[in-house]
Amino acid sequence: MAVTCMLSLALFWSSLLCLVPSSLQDGAAGNMDRELQHILQNYNKVLSPATRDNQTVLVKHGITVTRIVDLKDDVMTLDIWQDMEWTDVRLRWMADDVLRQINIATDLIWVPDIVLYNSGGISSYLHPPDTRQAHVLYDGTVFVSSALRLHVWCGNANGSSPVDQDGTYTCNLKFGSWGYDGFRMDLHGRMDDVDLSSLSEHRQWRVKSTSMTRNVVLYSCCPEPFLDLSYTIQLEPKYGPC
Repeated sequence: MAVTCMLSLALFWSSLLCLVPSSLQDGAAGNMDRELQHILQNYNKVLSPATRDNQTVLVKHGITVTRIVDLKDDVMTLDIWQDMEWTDVRLRWMADDVLRQINIATDLIWVPDIVLYNSGGISSYLHPPDTRQAHVLYDGTVFVSSALRLHVWCGNANGSSPVDQDGTYTCNLKFGSWGYDGFRMDLHGRMDDVDLSSLSEHRQWRVKSTSMTRNVVLYSCCPEPFLDLSYTIQLEPKYGPC
């Protein structure tokens, strides 16, 4: 009886699909394929999306901490989602009611070279490379979100421990461009703070506070400013100082 019901449902849904014209089923995919080929035909992913009118690319950056994996000496290991948003005028097209957004593999387009400056080890992606997609709107807005496992060096320049006398563990995650100065890439936070909405509870530590600071650094050698975003995470032990 159950098998008969399942076959009947399958035939019912198949008959409904037959009522949908194939032109409607294939139209969106065909439009997307043609638009993607047109966009990428003369696209050079080595060049930034700077224009003659505006040589500076505005990049918005944010992190969502999902898990504190380990704290060992001066190194914190944690899982995050890194979000980046910018505009690339070369990826614009005339929008219609069907095609207002497309996904493009990140290895086909220019992506900001944002790195963790104070890395305490090799960071890694938590998802396979072929799953990393950029969400591109018709107006050229690009959004990329990547799941990363970071190893962050939390030590201080003077050699002092990141743990204070009350047992609070303070770690700064400093992100910035590897190759662009502040005149060519204007780095800002997508949010005012660290996103903890998806954080899994740790058995030993809880988050005491977080903050985000945008830093502009000038060196005597160079007229260009150098920008970074510093995300500060303070953890306190659940059961008293360690």
